[in-house]
Amino acid sequence: MTIFPPSGNPWRDPHDDKPFAAVRRTAYGDHAIILRPGADVRDLVGVLRALPASAIFADHYGDVNVTLVFRPVPGASAGAARTAPSNPGPDLVGEMIPAGAIDRPPYGLPSDQCTDALYHSLAGVDLGEHDHTIVRWLARWDAPTVTTVASLIRRARRAELPPRLL
Repeated sequence: MTIFPPSGNPWRDPHDDKPFAAVRRTAYGDHAIILRPGADVRDLVGVLRALPASAIFADHYGDVNVTLVFRPVPGASAGAARTAPSNPGPDLVGEMIPAGAIDRPPYGLPSDQCTDALYHSLAGVDLGEHDHTIVRWLARWDAPTVTTVASLIRRARRAELPPRLL
């Protein structure tokens, strides 16, 4: 059996709509990257960008679907080794947040930009102390979830609502 897919690459057309590569936070605060057969380099790089640059490889699980576990280093700056600017500004953060409906987990937002992405989506909204607490809490979720939430906020603000819903 060859490691390369047949022509037409059926692996790139899964029937279950699960992403080829995904990242999630574990109950222990680790980052688990799940790779499925058919994942390519773009899929892997997309999920790796969601990890703090200071995270270290800790463990792995699986056989066909592989899970790589990365652990944040306590006290290390999340963006210490990143080459991207630590504050890209609203235009770059805005470009990373989809403006339309999302069908698959979005990747590309670095985890150290999650807080900026949420605040960018909430620009001009009056926020209280508890609001800030919730934004900081949401920003600790995985980057695809934060990107989706920021996109939902952005799209909801742009939607034309009838006066009775405003």
